[in-house]
Amino acid sequence: TGKGSTEEEEKEDSEAEEEEEGTGVLDIIALPLAFAMKFTIPDCREERFKSWYFVTFTMSIVWIGLLSFVMVDTATRASCILEIPELIVGLLVLSVGTSVPDALSSIIVAKEGKGDMAVCNALGSNIFNILLGLGLPWWVKISQTGEPYPCPDFSELGEPMILLVGFLAMFLIILQVGNWKLKPSVGYALLGCQALYTIWTLLRNMPVGHPIIVVGGK
Repeated sequence: TGKGSTEEEEKEDSEAEEEEEGTGVLDIIALPLAFAMKFTIPDCREERFKSWYFVTFTMSIVWIGLLSFVMVDTATRASCILEIPELIVGLLVLSVGTSVPDALSSIIVAKEGKGDMAVCNALGSNIFNILLGLGLPWWVKISQTGEPYPCPDFSELGEPMILLVGFLAMFLIILQVGNWKLKPSVGYALLGCQALYTIWTLLRNMPVGHPIIVVGGK
């Protein structure tokens, strides 16, 4: 009984703290989404919805799909208006936006001392994105049209693929140097690699038509 009362007190304290934080601009902007999600995603942490965990998971996936569609469509339209190459939008904007949930979940489990889960989450999510994230939409498109769907050839995908393999090798080297332990120095090294990747991508594609760095005459 004492344990139950303690949990209830902690829950009330956390709710009180959230209320004390006030409402910021982002909270106001997010109100419509929060309201819609509250009534479409059952909170399986509550006693009455404990057995609804599968519905919670399914509806979360549905919302992720809807918001991802809006994000991609908005980014595509913005790239056309601002005359920014779609490659830049995909590599820097969309990739960051879709990776934020993975990063947050990795941070949460890392703080709990589950470093192996944090690393596996990052690697597993990227494998999922490449295989299912590309395979499923292409399969749906081909099923609708009955014709092969054109995708960029090696001249366009070759460099990003080489960079992917190179940074994966760098990731393993950094972990090896860090004695296979997650610590601040490892985090700084990985952030440094991300900064290098961002700078290289911008220099290879900007300004439009006249990139600062030209490789292979392109």
